[in-house]
Amino acid sequence: MKKILLTALAAILVLALCAGCANNNTGAEGSSDSGATDVKTAATGGAEADEKPGDLTEGWPASDLPDGFPKYPNGKTSFDSDTYGVFVYIKDTDIDSFEGFLDELADFGFKFKPRDEEGAYYATKRTWAISLHIKDDMSTATFLIYESSVDMGSEEWPAELPEYVDGDIKSIRELIETNSIYIEISNSSIESMGEYSNVLIEDGWDLRHHSNDGNNIALDKGVKTVLLYMSKDGSIVIINLMELDFEEE
Repeated sequence: MKKILLTALAAILVLALCAGCANNNTGAEGSSDSGATDVKTAATGGAEADEKPGDLTEGWPASDLPDGFPKYPNGKTSFDSDTYGVFVYIKDTDIDSFEGFLDELADFGFKFKPRDEEGAYYATKRTWAISLHIKDDMSTATFLIYESSVDMGSEEWPAELPEYVDGDIKSIRELIETNSIYIEISNSSIESMGEYSNVLIEDGWDLRHHSNDGNNIALDKGVKTVLLYMSKDGSIVIINLMELDFEEE
């Protein structure tokens, strides 16, 4: 796979995530790559989805998919796994097979968002993202799956931190390239964030910085640093746990 193109796709996804998409928000992906018109339009259900893109390999790309990824149950498949991740084209299928495949993806751990304006389905699982579409006559389906450098949701609270109790966990994401964990807490407040910093201090964290307005707090513990701050609109408490690149003296 081309690293540059995957990084571009990851950047698009990060922008969508940072805009506040959670389990119930729209998550369509897109790209401005002019050379990707036929493949990506087909994958997202545009006008050219009725036509099979060229240069596809017959069969199922098992070795290019995550371990345990379900196989599409019914139809003739072909694929391209060299450019934009893995693009799969399925002909001679039906709506029952397509919907059953969606269910299998959900059972496999993919989390779906509402369909986009083009009728495409979109889901994520950790570092994997997938978009799927079935054409109007329900006999041809496509999907595009790719891996990014951003973990799109572990939903597991990091063991290094005491739990945040005054608020709702909106998202927990691991940013692999920076070796950090990014947590968003909704229905909380700056006062609750301050109280959480005291909980961290009681847990052995050392206060390194506390802004006068209480909006930015930093604490250290060994090689770990945790940053606490409010979103610009004051609606989200953000917790960023990272590991420093030097050892404690």
